[in-house]
Amino acid sequence: MRGLLACLLLFASEIWLWTDPPGRAPLSWVLLLVGYLALSAVLLDFAARYRIRDGYALLALAGIFGLLNGLLLNPETALADVPRTWATRVLGAYTLLGLAALLLLLALRRHGSARWLWLFSALSGLLWGVWVQGLPSFTTIAVAVPSLPMLLTTGGTVLLIAVGSTWLAGRFPAAPRNLRLNLLEWLIVVAGLASQWVIHRTQIDLISLAVLSGLLVYCWLLLWFEKRDQTALLDTVMPLQPVAALRLLVVVVILLAAGGVGYSLPLVDVGLPGLIVGLFAAFGLVWLPTVSLVLGVRSYRSLGRRQRL
Repeated sequence: MRGLLACLLLFASEIWLWTDPPGRAPLSWVLLLVGYLALSAVLLDFAARYRIRDGYALLALAGIFGLLNGLLLNPETALADVPRTWATRVLGAYTLLGLAALLLLLALRRHGSARWLWLFSALSGLLWGVWVQGLPSFTTIAVAVPSLPMLLTTGGTVLLIAVGSTWLAGRFPAAPRNLRLNLLEWLIVVAGLASQWVIHRTQIDLISLAVLSGLLVYCWLLLWFEKRDQTALLDTVMPLQPVAALRLLVVVVILLAAGGVGYSLPLVDVGLPGLIVGLFAAFGLVWLPTVSLVLGVRSYRSLGRRQRL
């Protein structure tokens, strides 16, 4: 399960946003994989430990991913133009795509019609192709636009590894409680994240470190206060069944096909990539105040009910 989520998060952050994956050295890929495995372990531990049960708490969890990703794994882009990139990259793109990866993980176990999953895959693929093809028109970060075969080959490789991880998760099912890290596992995860800090420490300014660390603690507190002994989202997705790999394979085919279409269409000329940037920025500015308001009101009402009892 951790390997599956790590692959989905890696695809979302490195392939969908296209941070020039072919230009990375093999050692850089190994270190990135370590980082995403560590982030995956943290997210699944928090999801199981704090009994995340709805979309608002899931958003806070995705925010933790976005903040850690921007601070430790991709500070060269996430902190390139602060404070603007705090909203567009850290709280915007990384958090939104992390949320998409978490929702896809949950959708693999859902019963019934997968119509919305196929539609989501097609839309995500279309926007992915448009985004990558239009990179030079809206970013100052030096990233070469890949050819279509390179784009689909790189994305397909990562996603097929995710399909294999899904199949393994179905063959060796685990309960949600097994996703909670023990002390030794926490030490390994912290060491993995610390290695990312050592590598990127010169790219992290003190203001970003203070602000993003504060937001990390705040998102964690939101989850801590929301913990309830109720059915959690992971209870509905675990254990994964082998058929989940087939469902993910269909998602991969649809996403890659739509990505090819989006890459080939002349949508850059009508400003669609700029609209995607605007979407990331708007999401980054809105989601945390919204989640804070909803969870705060919910906690206040819960406290009031307990006091009346």
